[in-house]
Amino acid sequence: MAQQSIHSFYRVWFTCVDPLTLIPTVYALIYTPEFMLEGLIPPSMAVYNPLEGFFYHQLSALYAFVGIMLGGVLRVTSDIKVWRIIVAGVLLVDVSILASVKLYCNA
Repeated sequence: MAQQSIHSFYRVWFTCVDPLTLIPTVYALIYTPEFMLEGLIPPSMAVYNPLEGFFYHQLSALYAFVGIMLGGVLRVTSDIKVWRIIVAGVLLVDVSILASVKLYCNA
């Protein structure tokens, strides 16, 4: 059976574009978490609490890990199974974040 190849659009998107968008996200979560919170939730619903800063640091670590997986692991392999697992994990993270924002904003 012939090995499946990754389309060039997906290769560029997941190994270059997506990891580059994570760099400012990680930086902002570490140094300006209040800005990130206000971007997702209106200040009338929730204000930044410095005691919860460790949550933003943990979220930045998650995004940094995702960036390493996308920008690093996917660059060194063409195995379609590895690509599917990593991209499915990224999809799970993205859907979870969107669902949590939707639930919070509807509350």
